[in-house]
Amino acid sequence: MTVRSRPSPPTSVAASSSSASTAMVSWTAGRRTARRSAVSPSHDGRKADSQDRGTVTAPPHRRGAPTAKTTPSTWWLYNEVGDSDASASATTSIDVVPDTVPQPVATAGDGSVSVSWSAPSNQGSPITGYVVALSPGGQQQTVSGTSVTFSGLSNGTAYTAVVKAVNAKGESQQWSSASLAVSPYGRPGPVGSVQAASANLGSGGSSDTVTVSWGPVSDTNGRPIEYYTVTSSTGASKTVSGADNRSATLEGVSTSQEQVTFTVTATNDSANASTHTSPGQSTLDLGRDARRPPSASRASMRPAPVARSHCPPVPPPGTAGAPGSCPPSGAPTAPPGSPSAT
Repeated sequence: MTVRSRPSPPTSVAASSSSASTAMVSWTAGRRTARRSAVSPSHDGRKADSQDRGTVTAPPHRRGAPTAKTTPSTWWLYNEVGDSDASASATTSIDVVPDTVPQPVATAGDGSVSVSWSAPSNQGSPITGYVVALSPGGQQQTVSGTSVTFSGLSNGTAYTAVVKAVNAKGESQQWSSASLAVSPYGRPGPVGSVQAASANLGSGGSSDTVTVSWGPVSDTNGRPIEYYTVTSSTGASKTVSGADNRSATLEGVSTSQEQVTFTVTATNDSANASTHTSPGQSTLDLGRDARRPPSASRASMRPAPVARSHCPPVPPPGTAGAPGSCPPSGAPTAPPGSPSAT
């Protein structure tokens, strides 16, 4: 006759989790033989899948039960006689890292790049933050929200950003795809030397055709020039598109003033022109009145009238007075034909 008894409880029970819905449990069989084994997570008392010995994957919670909870699992063995005593508990946290973050969006500033993104899908514990990496340069920031700004960057250099989400389990397994590259930029420097040349001067009217030219900007500051603006102090204005077009002809410029000022600016972002237009560079051009001789000067250039002599006629011989002499300087003389002259 063979006497049988219940199996010994399992030993060396260990549990781990690699997904939001399963736990991996391993154990060592007891001294007395068991036919089968079973696991019961203590938070709902439900038995899991079972097999003879070794390792079993057990669903540790009901459908819809919250994830990321610490779940102790108790194991026992059983045979045809009965169940063993329960093993010691093994505890694991049912949690997973967040999914991959969607592609972030990068926006360029002046010496800075701002990065924003959407939260990823997440079956694990709540997301507590994000790790954002910028390239080139290797800068990283950890933030709790879904946006961040990197400062102190080089204007004109292209940057991309990638993001990971973080929860209690850890970081997302993969970085997000890289954002589209953006280059920081700022207000351009002033244009080079400005020159103005007038035509159609003529003597009549009060307007000229003036050609204004200038040199390239001292620094585009990270973004090509989109257009130039030429203005005169008399109100004429013209826009010139393209970085390489550096001259403009202004027609109908009022040049009746003594001096006319022409100013040129450069803009590298038409959508934000107020903050991305260079300081003005100016030159002076003489107005029409400044080119003409003043009327007083023209009067002084006329020939002086010929002075008439009022000396008396030469007296006949034998009369008083020296021949051909005039009265002493300052003495009154009568014009010819007056009574005193006869």
